[in-house]
Amino acid sequence: MYFRYAFYLFFVLLFVGCHSSKKISQPHKKPSTLLEKYSQLLGAKVSNKRLYEVVDHWMGKPYKYAGNDERGIDCSGLVNQLMKQVYQRPINANSQRLYEISKKINTHELREGDLIFFKIDSKNVSHVGFYLANRKFIHSTTQAGVMINSMDEVYYKKYYFAVGRIL
Repeated sequence: MYFRYAFYLFFVLLFVGCHSSKKISQPHKKPSTLLEKYSQLLGAKVSNKRLYEVVDHWMGKPYKYAGNDERGIDCSGLVNQLMKQVYQRPINANSQRLYEISKKINTHELREGDLIFFKIDSKNVSHVGFYLANRKFIHSTTQAGVMINSMDEVYYKKYYFAVGRIL
Protein backbone atom coordinates (compact mmCIF):
# COMPACT_ATOMS: atom_id res chain seq x y z
CA MET A 1 0.00 0.00 0.00
CA TYR A 2 2.77 2.45 0.90
CA PHE A 3 4.52 1.45 -2.29
CA ARG A 4 1.47 2.45 -4.35
CA TYR A 5 1.23 5.86 -2.60
CA ALA A 6 4.96 6.44 -2.96
CA PHE A 7 4.78 5.50 -6.63
CA TYR A 8 1.79 7.82 -7.16
CA LEU A 9 3.46 10.66 -5.22
CA PHE A 10 6.65 10.21 -7.24
CA PHE A 11 4.81 10.72 -10.56
CA VAL A 12 2.79 13.66 -9.24
CA LEU A 13 5.93 15.39 -7.99
CA LEU A 14 7.78 14.60 -11.17
CA PHE A 15 4.99 16.07 -13.31
CA VAL A 16 4.45 19.13 -11.10
CA GLY A 17 8.17 19.64 -10.58
CA CYS A 18 8.96 19.54 -14.28
CA HIS A 19 5.99 21.66 -15.15
CA SER A 20 6.70 24.40 -12.61
CA SER A 21 10.45 24.58 -13.09
CA LYS A 22 10.30 25.44 -16.79
CA LYS A 23 10.53 29.12 -17.55
CA ILE A 24 8.58 30.28 -20.51
CA SER A 25 10.48 32.91 -22.38
CA GLN A 26 10.53 34.16 -25.90
CA PRO A 27 13.84 33.58 -27.65
CA HIS A 28 15.66 36.77 -28.63
CA LYS A 29 14.57 37.40 -32.18
CA LYS A 30 17.50 37.43 -34.56
CA PRO A 31 17.23 40.42 -36.88
CA SER A 32 16.33 39.44 -40.42
CA THR A 33 17.32 42.71 -42.07
CA LEU A 34 20.03 45.29 -41.70
CA LEU A 35 17.49 47.87 -40.50
CA GLU A 36 16.23 45.47 -37.82
CA LYS A 37 19.82 44.81 -36.74
CA TYR A 38 20.53 48.51 -36.21
CA SER A 39 17.09 49.21 -34.75
CA GLN A 40 17.87 46.60 -32.07
CA LEU A 41 21.42 47.86 -31.56
CA LEU A 42 20.36 51.49 -31.23
CA GLY A 43 17.12 50.87 -29.37
CA ALA A 44 15.20 52.96 -31.90
CA LYS A 45 13.48 52.24 -35.19
CA VAL A 46 15.69 53.25 -38.12
CA SER A 47 14.67 53.49 -41.75
CA ASN A 48 17.53 54.99 -43.77
CA LYS A 49 18.69 51.83 -45.54
CA ARG A 50 21.55 53.53 -47.37
CA LEU A 51 22.96 55.00 -44.14
CA TYR A 52 22.97 51.65 -42.37
CA GLU A 53 24.49 49.86 -45.35
CA VAL A 54 27.37 52.34 -45.18
CA VAL A 55 27.53 52.15 -41.36
CA ASP A 56 27.67 48.36 -41.55
CA HIS A 57 30.46 48.54 -44.14
CA TRP A 58 32.60 50.73 -41.88
CA MET A 59 31.92 48.96 -38.56
CA GLY A 60 35.09 47.43 -37.15
CA LYS A 61 37.47 49.03 -39.65
CA PRO A 62 40.78 49.93 -37.98
CA TYR A 63 41.80 53.39 -36.85
CA LYS A 64 44.56 55.22 -38.68
CA TYR A 65 45.49 58.85 -38.07
CA ALA A 66 44.51 60.89 -41.17
CA GLY A 67 43.22 57.64 -42.71
CA ASN A 68 40.35 57.75 -45.14
CA ASP A 69 39.84 54.22 -46.44
CA GLU A 70 39.12 50.64 -45.37
CA ARG A 71 42.74 50.01 -44.38
CA GLY A 72 42.42 52.65 -41.66
CA ILE A 73 40.29 55.69 -40.94
CA ASP A 74 40.18 58.41 -38.31
CA CYS A 75 37.09 60.11 -36.89
CA SER A 76 36.92 62.98 -39.36
CA GLY A 77 37.71 60.67 -42.26
CA LEU A 78 34.75 58.52 -41.23
CA VAL A 79 32.44 61.55 -41.07
CA ASN A 80 33.70 62.71 -44.47
CA GLN A 81 33.03 59.25 -45.95
CA LEU A 82 29.55 59.01 -44.42
CA MET A 83 28.59 62.47 -45.71
CA LYS A 84 29.87 61.57 -49.19
CA GLN A 85 28.52 58.02 -49.42
CA VAL A 86 25.12 58.59 -47.81
CA TYR A 87 24.24 62.21 -48.55
CA GLN A 88 26.41 62.90 -51.64
CA ARG A 89 28.03 65.78 -49.74
CA PRO A 90 31.78 65.54 -50.34
CA ILE A 91 33.58 67.19 -47.44
CA ASN A 92 37.28 66.98 -46.69
CA ALA A 93 37.74 68.49 -43.26
CA ASN A 94 39.30 67.58 -39.93
CA SER A 95 37.34 67.62 -36.65
CA GLN A 96 38.02 71.27 -35.87
CA ARG A 97 37.09 72.39 -39.39
CA LEU A 98 33.88 70.30 -39.30
CA TYR A 99 33.00 72.12 -36.09
CA GLU A 100 33.69 75.50 -37.69
CA ILE A 101 31.50 74.87 -40.75
CA SER A 102 28.57 73.29 -38.90
CA LYS A 103 25.51 75.10 -37.60
CA LYS A 104 25.46 74.70 -33.81
CA ILE A 105 22.31 73.10 -32.43
CA ASN A 106 21.01 71.94 -29.05
CA THR A 107 21.22 68.26 -28.11
CA HIS A 108 17.41 67.97 -28.03
CA GLU A 109 17.45 68.92 -31.75
CA LEU A 110 19.77 66.06 -32.72
CA ARG A 111 18.75 64.06 -35.75
CA GLU A 112 20.36 61.42 -37.91
CA GLY A 113 23.47 62.77 -39.66
CA ASP A 114 24.29 65.52 -37.16
CA LEU A 115 27.79 65.74 -35.74
CA ILE A 116 28.92 65.43 -32.14
CA PHE A 117 32.11 67.23 -31.18
CA PHE A 118 34.50 66.44 -28.35
CA LYS A 119 37.50 68.15 -26.83
CA ILE A 120 39.69 65.35 -25.55
CA ASP A 121 42.66 66.76 -23.64
CA SER A 122 42.74 69.70 -26.03
CA LYS A 123 41.56 73.30 -26.22
CA ASN A 124 40.31 72.62 -29.76
CA VAL A 125 37.84 70.08 -31.05
CA SER A 126 39.82 66.86 -31.35
CA HIS A 127 37.16 64.22 -32.01
CA VAL A 128 33.92 63.98 -33.97
CA GLY A 129 31.14 61.43 -34.18
CA PHE A 130 28.23 60.98 -36.57
CA TYR A 131 24.83 60.87 -34.85
CA LEU A 132 22.60 57.87 -35.59
CA ALA A 133 19.67 57.67 -33.15
CA ASN A 134 18.73 57.42 -29.48
CA ARG A 135 21.84 59.37 -28.34
CA LYS A 136 24.15 56.90 -30.12
CA PHE A 137 26.82 57.78 -32.64
CA ILE A 138 29.35 56.08 -34.87
CA HIS A 139 32.99 57.15 -34.77
CA SER A 140 36.51 55.86 -35.18
CA THR A 141 38.46 55.27 -31.98
CA THR A 142 42.17 54.79 -31.55
CA GLN A 143 41.56 51.70 -29.41
CA ALA A 144 38.87 49.79 -31.30
CA GLY A 145 38.45 51.38 -34.72
CA VAL A 146 34.98 52.19 -36.01
CA MET A 147 32.28 51.54 -33.45
CA ILE A 148 29.03 52.85 -32.00
CA ASN A 149 28.85 54.45 -28.56
CA SER A 150 26.35 56.38 -26.49
CA MET A 151 26.60 60.05 -25.64
CA ASP A 152 25.57 59.01 -22.12
CA GLU A 153 28.71 56.99 -21.44
CA VAL A 154 30.84 58.61 -18.73
CA TYR A 155 33.86 59.07 -21.01
CA TYR A 156 31.91 60.84 -23.74
CA LYS A 157 29.96 62.96 -21.27
CA LYS A 158 33.27 64.11 -19.82
CA TYR A 159 34.68 65.28 -23.17
CA TYR A 160 31.48 66.34 -24.93
CA PHE A 161 31.72 69.85 -26.39
CA ALA A 162 28.94 70.58 -28.89
CA VAL A 163 26.64 69.28 -31.60
CA GLY A 164 26.28 70.67 -35.07
CA ARG A 165 24.63 70.18 -38.41
CA ILE A 166 26.17 70.43 -41.83
CA LEU A 167 23.72 72.45 -43.93
